[in-house]
Amino acid sequence: MAPAAEAATVDGMTPSKATAASAAAAAIDPLTWRITSEHLDPTLPQSRKVHLVVLNWHLPALTARLWQLASTRLCADGGANRLHDEIPSLAAAAGIQSSGPDAARAAFLPDLIKGDLDSVRADVRAYYTSRGVAMVDLSADQDTTDLTKCLAYLDEVIRGANGGANSGANGGVNGSCGENGGTDCAEARSSGSGRGGGGSDGSSGSSSAAADAQAMARRLRDEHAIVVLGALGGRLDHILAHLNTLYSFPQLDITLCGDGNLVRLLPAGRCVVAPHPAMEGPTCGLVPLTGPAVGSSRGLKWDLDNTELRFRGLISTSNIIEGSEVDVTANEDLIWITEFREDTRGTPSGSGGGTGSGTGHGEPISSSGAYA
Repeated sequence: MAPAAEAATVDGMTPSKATAASAAAAAIDPLTWRITSEHLDPTLPQSRKVHLVVLNWHLPALTARLWQLASTRLCADGGANRLHDEIPSLAAAAGIQSSGPDAARAAFLPDLIKGDLDSVRADVRAYYTSRGVAMVDLSADQDTTDLTKCLAYLDEVIRGANGGANSGANGGVNGSCGENGGTDCAEARSSGSGRGGGGSDGSSGSSSAAADAQAMARRLRDEHAIVVLGALGGRLDHILAHLNTLYSFPQLDITLCGDGNLVRLLPAGRCVVAPHPAMEGPTCGLVPLTGPAVGSSRGLKWDLDNTELRFRGLISTSNIIEGSEVDVTANEDLIWITEFREDTRGTPSGSGGGTGSGTGHGEPISSSGAYA
């Protein structure tokens, strides 16, 4: 672990100068991914359209405020139960006036309820259908989750709003990287990411497709943000499925929100992350979910320096955000986790976690399976 005096500088610069240099570099580097959180704060000017997906877990206190900001609002199957049951108290807590629970529910109607619809209660189904909310039954598809079904729909909506941006992809659902996954998603991330640009074998067609896919991904991320509410907490298999979904839609800027955490996908290459200082942190983590990754960072208490991250080895947990921006470069996609100061029940979440002591980067998993 670096002494405090050393942690206060980055390559001889103070944190403020290092942040300014990072921001300046990001502004002129077209290969840098910019990861911001202003879409979580309705009080800030919004440069992107916000889209919400409500899942079947306790909803965060910001739900009612984000709802008013959002352009598209979906419930994934049993998420309709959560919205129906919790929105009256969430709206009241947010200071949104209504003349009772029924009036609050009527003021927060989703655009669509989508999924296999095996979890929506009969009374909730009747309530929303009687008010004209469409319900899309995709129970014939049991190979994708309700969240994946909603994100595939949003992917199509967003591409349509961007003038047919799907022409830059190589397949999937209407050209998306979504449910058909894999190869096309990797193409969208590969250019400038340390995995080659698709042209090392002399194939100009592959290189052009990769460049087109990445340009499409940047355009979608620059203009749209998706927040998945109730995405973290409850059954572990559900949480893992939600994390997997981030990799299925790398062209979309998706924030998983719930149980005191925010989770984002950092595409391989260079990412400059600007956390919302009033809403997230200081605790954070960088996790290589799909395999080993090598990364470096600036702006963390325990920065990475060409460090290998891997399960059964080092993963960066219980780290601390120290600057207004965090600069991360890695050869593979990473999961970026920040402490969400407003937990799912609307009360301040504890700082949780440890101090990061012992590794200088976080906590390795010990042979017993516990955190060392």
